Amino acid sequence: MPAPPRADYGLDAPPVVRNLLVAAVVGLGLWASAAAGFWSGAVQPPLGTGGLRLRVAPAGLSIGVTCLAMALWMIWSSRVGKVRAGCRRCGPSARWLARQRRQGWYFLPEHVA
Repeated sequence: MPAPPRADYGLDAPPVVRNLLVAAVVGLGLWASAAAGFWSGAVQPPLGTGGLRLRVAPAGLSIGVTCLAMALWMIWSSRVGKVRAGCRRCGPSARWLARQRRQGWYFLPEHVA
């Protein structure tokens, strides 16, 4: 008897996850390129002020790490956390069958068994 397919609820908000990953790559790329010495890591805005320089490499690092962490969290919570939260909501009234416990996805309430 083949095993029942595992539940797959999909990824929550795929465009948001994609955008977070793009922001992480750009931010970490800015920081890594400055750390490697390809550029100074600072920009001078064209405001007519000669001495103003904005350091963007440290911001790239913090934005990159933060966006990457959030994207990974969203992927994990969509794939694993959602199912675990659903199982916790069942509470002690759910009786797990051995096969279902191995699969980790299905439950039967007490009154069904």
